[in-house]
Order: sequence, then structure tokens, then C-alpha cells
Amino acid sequence: MHYSFEFRLFKEFAQYLLQQQLTELSEFYLQLLYSSELPILKVFENMPREQQLTQAKKSLQEFLQQVIDDSALEQAFKQVDQWYKNQTEAYDRDEVRAADLLLAFSVRRKLFSRFLTRYTSDFSIGIEILEELEEFTTLVNLKAFDLYELIQQEELLTERNMLASVIDHSVDGILAFDHDLNIFVYNRVLEQHNRISRADVLEKKIFEIWPDYQQTEEGSAILAVLKGKSVYLKDRPSRLKNGYYDVNVVPLFSTDGKLRGGISIMHDISRRKEQEDALKEKNKLLQEQKDELQAVIEELRASNEELENTRTQLLQFNTVLEERVQIRTSEIDYQRQWLYQLFMQVPGLIGIMAGEEGSIVLCNEAFTKLWGGRQVLGIPMREAWPELEGQGYFEFVQEVLQGGKMISLNEFPALIDRYNDGHLHQAYINFVYMPYLNPKGETEGVIIYGVDVTEQVEARKKVEESEENLMLALEAGQMAIWQYDPVNNRSYHSPLYDKMFGYSTTPAHWNLEMFMDHVVTEFKDQVYREYQLALQRGSIRQEFKINASDGLVKWISMKGKVLFDTGGKPIRLVGIAVDITERKDAEEALHQSHEELKRINTDLDNFIYTASHDLRSPIVNMEGLITLLQRSLKDPQHQEQMQFLSMMHTSIHRLKRTIDALTDITRIQKEDEQTEKLSFEASMNDVVSDLWDQIKETGTKLQLDLNVETVVFASHNLRSIFYNLLSNAIKYRKPGSSPIIKISSYQEEGFTVLSVQDNGMGINEANQKKLFSMFKRFHTHVKGSGIGLYLIKRIIENAGGKIEAESREGTGTTFRVYFPVSKR
Repeated sequence: MHYSFEFRLFKEFAQYLLQQQLTELSEFYLQLLYSSELPILKVFENMPREQQLTQAKKSLQEFLQQVIDDSALEQAFKQVDQWYKNQTEAYDRDEVRAADLLLAFSVRRKLFSRFLTRYTSDFSIGIEILEELEEFTTLVNLKAFDLYELIQQEELLTERNMLASVIDHSVDGILAFDHDLNIFVYNRVLEQHNRISRADVLEKKIFEIWPDYQQTEEGSAILAVLKGKSVYLKDRPSRLKNGYYDVNVVPLFSTDGKLRGGISIMHDISRRKEQEDALKEKNKLLQEQKDELQAVIEELRASNEELENTRTQLLQFNTVLEERVQIRTSEIDYQRQWLYQLFMQVPGLIGIMAGEEGSIVLCNEAFTKLWGGRQVLGIPMREAWPELEGQGYFEFVQEVLQGGKMISLNEFPALIDRYNDGHLHQAYINFVYMPYLNPKGETEGVIIYGVDVTEQVEARKKVEESEENLMLALEAGQMAIWQYDPVNNRSYHSPLYDKMFGYSTTPAHWNLEMFMDHVVTEFKDQVYREYQLALQRGSIRQEFKINASDGLVKWISMKGKVLFDTGGKPIRLVGIAVDITERKDAEEALHQSHEELKRINTDLDNFIYTASHDLRSPIVNMEGLITLLQRSLKDPQHQEQMQFLSMMHTSIHRLKRTIDALTDITRIQKEDEQTEKLSFEASMNDVVSDLWDQIKETGTKLQLDLNVETVVFASHNLRSIFYNLLSNAIKYRKPGSSPIIKISSYQEEGFTVLSVQDNGMGINEANQKKLFSMFKRFHTHVKGSGIGLYLIKRIIENAGGKIEAESREGTGTTFRVYFPVSKR
């Protein structure tokens, strides 16, 4: 999914933090990281405190610069993608889950909120900065949520493929069915045995595929399994070919203990039956030969003469007979050895125990590997595996020996010495304990068939732990998770969602109607319309009021996306909900404050305008009277009075400049001048003509480097900018030096920049922060009102731009005016 986002006000906040608050910001950031106990802190655990602070400072510096460069969201997505692809050098993906990354971004949101009041007292700017940060964090959360779902799907797919591979490569035929007898597992052995492909069987009912099967013992066993019973059938003749098989049919339960169906495992014993029959036939033939030999011996005894005559023949016959017995014995030994090798190579855990002490008669290679290659043949089970004492396994063996019934165990825990080194490891094993009987029908021992499922169980637990961590992270950010199933009209959500709607316990049934009942009447049409549109466009995002069940009226922000099936039908809506009542209340209070401030500004502007208008007339009259008085006092004896009048004239002139400056400020705040395409050089030349006497008198040199020749701006305002910057550069020159003023223009990240650099007196660092304040002057020997730079700042900021100054005392000053690039 593609996301787009751009910081606006937060950029200036980021510049402020970089320039003035970075060290304190880094220290507080490190405190927040440790208080949140993020696993990602493992990167810092071996670093000294000073190095940790340096790393935190570097991380914040990179993020704030990314905000300024409009690359923050791209870098955040890249960080989440690197985690998803397990390409992060400092930690492994399994050590840091999605929730840890989301919590890290939430910590940054809390960090920046702490320093916001230092930056601005304007609530509207503060709220907009927080909204930008919240929108950025939400986009990162959604990105992480999408990748988290992909990880879950990959892990589930891996588990399913592993299980499918084990089943498909099993030497036994395996068939699994649900409680409606629909087949959902049918492996390769059964395909070959029944000569029916898997595609023709899956998702069909057993008795539809094999109608005559219902009347057999196997069919009865399947029906018995649906009642929770286990059935074991021995020596069943094959219906499709010559051969025999054993059938073990067991119930299939879900994790909550509900019966979901059954599994039928068919073990082909045809080869074993053939060998048994062949052995019986050979024994029968051998007995017949012995009987023949006995008859010959009797005949020989009856006749000594015959015995002597045939002794040589008998010896020869005995030799041949012995050779034939040896050949047959060798064949039997070969067959036994072949069966043993087959038994040892079975991938499952197979072992046989006999006698009251459960002595180990036989165990295959997989069983031996489970115990680190420990040799246990002929040893009682308690002596062979002492670590299993008290874990239930020995008790199950005794139960089978005494009761003669089969016991099945799924994911049964065990602490085992897996590597035979004296250290115990947690394991989980699926076991089937089956009795084997002697010819008298008595239980003589126990056959164990098992599968080591430790990796699958631990993988599932990691998924469950990740889900829990994600839930905790979202709830820590006061974000409730919700899901809605539009097909069945059912809703599923986190406990915070119920609390948000005023419920102390989860209601029995959440659905769309119950949700709409909580929506305030004036928002119902909007909310339902947005829901209908979401089912078409695939996403939902809205803010509305609700009546909570505890009597409170709240503002809710809801965001989410829609999942569709392969046919494009919406099957699930998922998302988050946030209580934004405090934010909305703050916005309302801020709006009222803003309206009041506008009224006060209007009154102040009217007052300034009236005051300047009313003062101008008496000041002009006073100026005229002083001029007349100066003319009447030209006598030398009145020189002292003339000096006083001159000082009064100077003061009146300053007062007129101040009134004019206040009038200019009021005009800048009110006016919306028409912009046009202007030439930098033409506007500058116009100002140079007005300042020509000063330029000539001071020997000022102008140097031009205009890479951008024009700008779209108000003509009068551009002239004011040039006039104030050039006149200041001339007025604040270094004594004994002629001013050199370098004027340049260029493009920079969405702005046209006008740079004016001089070689004048410069300003010390302490005064630079107050440089653009009203009536601020730092060199009293130069005439001025201290309003020029303030006017430039107001002019350019009203147009959406900015002004910056760089100065060193005794070296000079550079002013950079950033004009926003017009879309005209």
C-alpha cells in the first residue's frame, strides 16, 4: 500500500529543536527509552552513558533532519522494511517485534510533546504540529501492521507446508476428515493405494467417494471416532489389491477440546504378511522333509543290509539338506535385517518397551537422536531416562501395560536431556502409546509412536507473544483495535474498545446496529455513508461523536482498511479507534481564543490607525510652529534657544518616523496586495536610485550574481525589502571602510532565495536572537527606528516565506530572504 505524507509546521519545530534543544532533548529521550523498557535497548546495554547519549543525539539529529528534508516517512518505512526483511545489523527480527518499533515511535511522540510549549505558545500551531506527528506515527503503525500480518502469514504458511510435507511423505496412508465426514487431508500413499487422485477426493464426503465403505468395519470405526472413540483394526484385507493393512482411527480435537473430526492412519502390512506366509510355507516344507527323513531312517533300521547299501547316499542327502536349511535360514535373516533397517529409518519416534519395568526392547534412530544418541537398549525406562521421572510418561506406560488401552498425547511437555550433556531442555511431543499382545492375548509391552513438535509449538508461542506485545503497544498509545465481519455482522475488538464506549465488561454481541446506536444523531448519516464508501474504496477514516454507555459524550477517531476475498467481496474490516475528546475540546477552546485574539487585533489595528491619524495633525502643527520660531530667532544672541528648537525638531521627526512605522505594520497586517512577476534587478535599481547620494558618498560597491532573475511578489513589498536591506548595509558599515554589498539569488527546496551580504560591523551572537524584534537597535550612533527588519519579517512571513540572518561581529552580516515558489 502506498502512503504519502509531508510535514509542514513540524519542519520549523524540527529546526528549532536541532538548533537550540538538541542536547536536552537527547537526555530526555534516553530517559524515556529506558522507562519504556524497549528490547531495542540491547544495542545500548554495553555502552558507557556518554556514548549512549551520543547515539541518542545522533538518532534524533537524523530524524529531525529527515523531517526538514521531507524524508522522515520514507526512512521510517525503510527501517520497518529492514526489520521485516531481517536486514538490521544491531538486532535480529525475532528479538524485536513490530510492537517494539511502534512503541519506539510512540516514545518520540511523547518526547516532542514535552518540548512543544518551549517552541510556541500559539495553541493552534501546537495542535497542528501534534496532528502532523500523530498522522506520521499512524502511517508508520499501519505500515508495521501490514508487515506484521505478512510475517504471521509467512510463519503460518511455513508451519502448514512442514506439516503437509510430513504427512505427504509418510510411509503410512493418512486421511483426515471433519465432523461432517468431509476429507481435508489425503496423502500420496492413499492416492497410490486407492488409485484416486487427491483433487477428486478433497472437500468431499467419505461415503460419497466410497459408498460401500459405510457397511464395513472401517466405516463403523469412522462413525465411532465421531463419538470420541479410538478404533484399531488389524490385518484388514485390501479391497483393491492383494495385501493387508492395519488401521488406526483416532478422534481429532481442537485446542479448546472440541471434537473436530478424525484421522485414519493405514499401515500396509502386506510385505510382512507375505514374509510370514512364506516362512510358514518353508517351515511346512521343512517338516515334510523331516518326516520323509524319519521314514527313511525307519526303513534303514528295518534292514541293516539296506542301511549299509544306502549309507553313502544318506550322507550325501544330509549334506544337501543342510545346505538347503542354511540357504533358507540366510533368507530369513536377510528379511529380518531388511525389516529392521526399514524400522530404523522411519522419521517418526518409534520405540518398544516390554515387561513390568518397561525395559527398552527396540527404538529407532529418530528416537535415539531425541536423547542425544544415548544407548538405552535393554535398560529399564526409569534408568534410561531418569529426567522423565514425575513428568507423567512412565505413568502412561504403566497404564497401557495394566489396562491394555491406547493413549494419545498431543504437544505433551517434557524436560529432556536432548544433547546428553546433563542440561535439561523444554520439549513438546505428540505420542501414541499402543499395547502389543502375546499369542495368548495378554499385554506384553508398549509400542510408542511419536513426533517431536517442539519447534512448531515454540514458533506458535512466539506468534502469540508477538500478538500480545502488539496489543500492549497499541493500548499504551491509547489505540483500541477493532475488527468487523460484514458477512456475519459480528465485531471483535480489544478491551480498550469496550472501555472507550463506556463498558466495564465486554457485551455479549457487538454488531453494526449496536455500534450505530452509540453514534450521536447528527453524525449517524455521515458515519453510515462513510462505512458504505469504505466497502468500495478499501479504507475508512472519520471522526464523530458517540454517547458512551456510562453517560459521557466522546469524540472518536476511527481509521482502518477493508480486506476482500478473491472475488472482490469485502470479508473483514480492521483498524484502530482513538478517543480524541481532549483534542477536540482543546480545538474548540483554541478556536474561541483565536476569535477573541482576532477581535483584539482588529481593535488594536484600529487604535494604531486612529492614534497615528490623530497624532499626525498636531505634530505637523508643532513642526510648523517650531520652524516659524526658528526663523524669528536668527539673532546670534538667541543661539541657545535655537539649539533647543533644533533638538525639539529632531524629536518630532523621530516621532513621525515611529508613527509611519506603526502605520506600515498595520498596513502589512491588513493588506492583501496583488502579486505579479517582478525583476530582482529592476526593483533593486529603483531602490539604488533613491539611495544614490549615500552610495556615492560612502563609496559603496554592489556585486550581482542573480541565478534567478524574477520572482512573483507584491511590487511595493519587494521594494521595501531591498530598501531596508541595502540602506542597513550602508548605515552599519565599518568606520574607515567602504561597504561591499553582494546581492545573489538562487533556488533552494521550493524557495527562491535572495541573499544580501555586507562587510559591515556585524552583530554579536547575544543580540542575533532579537534581531527581527520591533524597535530593536544595536548601534545607537546610527539613525533609525528599529522597525525595518521587523517589517521585512512580517512581509515575507505573511507571504509564506521566511528570513534568516548570519552574522559575526566585526566581519559582516548575510541576510537570506526565502520567497515561496509561485504555482502561477
